[in-house]
Amino acid sequence: MLLQLLRPRLFVSYSRGDHDSADILSEALQRQGCIVWIDRKQVLVGDDFVRDLSVQLGRQDGLVLLLTETSARSSWCHAEVQHALARGKSVFVVQRDADSRLPDALERLLRDIQRLPWDAVGDGLGAQIRKAAKRRWIHLGVRACGVMLLIVAVVAMMQFAVDRVNALHMSRRVDALISDIGEATLAWSGDEVHSRVEPLRTAPGLGDLLRRIAEDPARATTVRVNAWQALSAAEVGRQKEWRFHVPQIRWKGGRLADTLWANTTYATGDISDLKVDRVRMAGLLFGAGPTSDKGGMSMTRSHIVDADIWFLRIDGTQLIDVEFLNSKFRGAQLDLSGAAGLRFLSRLRSSDILSSDVSIMEDSWIVQRNKPPEAGTLDMATPEKEILFEGLQFVRVRFEGHFKPEWFRNSHFIDCIFATGLTANTLSRGGNSEEGSIFLDQ
Repeated sequence: MLLQLLRPRLFVSYSRGDHDSADILSEALQRQGCIVWIDRKQVLVGDDFVRDLSVQLGRQDGLVLLLTETSARSSWCHAEVQHALARGKSVFVVQRDADSRLPDALERLLRDIQRLPWDAVGDGLGAQIRKAAKRRWIHLGVRACGVMLLIVAVVAMMQFAVDRVNALHMSRRVDALISDIGEATLAWSGDEVHSRVEPLRTAPGLGDLLRRIAEDPARATTVRVNAWQALSAAEVGRQKEWRFHVPQIRWKGGRLADTLWANTTYATGDISDLKVDRVRMAGLLFGAGPTSDKGGMSMTRSHIVDADIWFLRIDGTQLIDVEFLNSKFRGAQLDLSGAAGLRFLSRLRSSDILSSDVSIMEDSWIVQRNKPPEAGTLDMATPEKEILFEGLQFVRVRFEGHFKPEWFRNSHFIDCIFATGLTANTLSRGGNSEEGSIFLDQ
């Protein structure tokens, strides 16, 4: 049992196109005494991916990146490496393709890590990892002893009077925050939330107070949104995972700027005239749109600009006159069956030049369940009144259902899958281009 615990536990990060090499690497590591976790199922993007990634990386001692030309471009691999580094995990790089290079930011983070060439996988990697794991266990033991000594020293020096004064001061600041939230008439910006919450993150009971306000249906929408933002900021860096569920919302004329909008499910209601600028959106889920016999979730006359969007899920939400401008989507699940006047646009209306002014859709799934018009029926609808993608860069995106070629203009598709009536010829008529895509109907 002890020997089992001492065996290094490793998470293998790789691109789907390199699964043969990943299998070779995994088998070599197992032969050399490592316990390997490698994803062999089809991962569905969205909330479950974030949770699974966090859980699996938390169980491992380190991460082994199989660096190839494809994994160097994979946002999934980038996210896995960044997540491992953020959690203090050991990272090992096995370089199969000599010229492959990660984005500059990741290269800087990994500059001090020795890379093992592919031809050394059979013998050298396991020994390196076992040595690193041994050093890690020694380091953790030393740190644990140091922390215990520090705790004993701090406890010995604490004085009741100092604790009492600090607690009273903290309580007054918490009361002031709760009062400000209750009196606010506008949604706070990210800087406002940070400046108010950061000094109070250690305040006992703060999370419970904020959660009660955010979940109180009797409160005004702006009050609940600000409480939710403060709760999100207070939970940053903590191990506890939480999700904010809104069973019904009525939110009109809201504005979010330079902030975090995350981990929230909107089941039913209406969001209208919403302005979102430079916001990081992560783990948001919008429920199905209304039907003739029951209510649902709607978003109307809303504009999202320069957003960094991770794992957005739209489950057939009614989207009317909604525009995403210059936004970056990663891991999105978009059921656009309830859309009308939905636009995805870039400031630079050509995707041939990648820049910050081009909207990007990566590693996502888009479905449109509405059936095409019956044969002989004249379709008078224009793309602007239905769905429009103009100037986008699509990378590893799967399209399912009925899509009109007129919905795509001046966009570029890389390694996409089209299970629709779309063809390369019909797409090219709108100034679109593609490379490496698969058209299943052909």
